[in-house]
Amino acid sequence: MKRLALAFVPFLALSGVAFAQNAPAPAPQHATARPLAKMAENRGYENDASGHRATQALNLLGAKGYGKFTNFRADGKNYQATVSQGGTQFLVTVDPDTGAVTKS
Repeated sequence: MKRLALAFVPFLALSGVAFAQNAPAPAPQHATARPLAKMAENRGYENDASGHRATQALNLLGAKGYGKFTNFRADGKNYQATVSQGGTQFLVTVDPDTGAVTKS
């Protein structure tokens, strides 16, 4: 009887290793872990040409050194934002087609 019990020990050990190799369950998704496209859609920028243009305008503001800005909004085919530079606030117009950022 002892031999029979000892014969199952390796089998039990191997089956435990097989169970240990299963992939862990994925972490639960939190309500704040939403795709960026969904976040942009909720802000009124859809994942289409107008959303792409808005992203280009935002990138241009950052590239021109306007890291802090508020009131970013569409203005016809362009975008406007209130920027701060050197302690002064002023309005700029961004044309994502030409890459121009001008004071308004």
